[in-house]
Amino acid sequence: THLGHSFPTRRSSDLACQSTWARNTTRVWPSKMTRPTTNSKENDQMGINKYETLENLEFLRSWLLYDKEASTFSWARNGQGKWVRIGNKAGGFCGGGYWRISVKNQSHYAHRLAWAFYYGAWPESILDHIDGIKHNNRIENLRLADLSENLINQKLSSRNTTGAKGVCAEKNGTFSVYFKARGKNQVSKGWKTIDEAAHKYNKWAIAAFGDFAVLNPIGEDYVL
Repeated sequence: THLGHSFPTRRSSDLACQSTWARNTTRVWPSKMTRPTTNSKENDQMGINKYETLENLEFLRSWLLYDKEASTFSWARNGQGKWVRIGNKAGGFCGGGYWRISVKNQSHYAHRLAWAFYYGAWPESILDHIDGIKHNNRIENLRLADLSENLINQKLSSRNTTGAKGVCAEKNGTFSVYFKARGKNQVSKGWKTIDEAAHKYNKWAIAAFGDFAVLNPIGEDYVL
């Protein structure tokens, strides 16, 4: 615990479905002050970097002040550049709608910093924004996830033409459901209405991802 905050743990079902980097890595962090080593692409997807050690967390605390109510950061000391001044908001938007903060050539995602400052330890895996807003870094909006869980918590694609996630219209007038969970593809065809197909997607999503699933709003609770 840190400052009275219990450090969240994964459910047993989550632990059985950890992402590739977790399954292939020996976790010696944080006892040896090191982070898991995986390929850079996976680390980039998760927002992990080599600076996520307990020793470096103390260094970051010397530079940043954390407002846990607003989940924002400000500078605790003056540095190079006109913006690094005591009291100024630290960081800015980066690609994908995330907030990012650079301290002495170290670049950190603000949501991972918020978790570390709040709990006193870096998150053991990827962090998912529950409401899908990537700069809403309040603690109650952050949860541990594997990569599949994080990817499923996405809004409807702009390329979707049916208005239902995972549902495609076929040339014969029926609708098909396409679903992928942790590398496994599932397809269900021949549905007469969008609602029926959307409900099928919902059932698959709930079974695979539980609370992480983003469900389709449907007009009737079909029994399949």
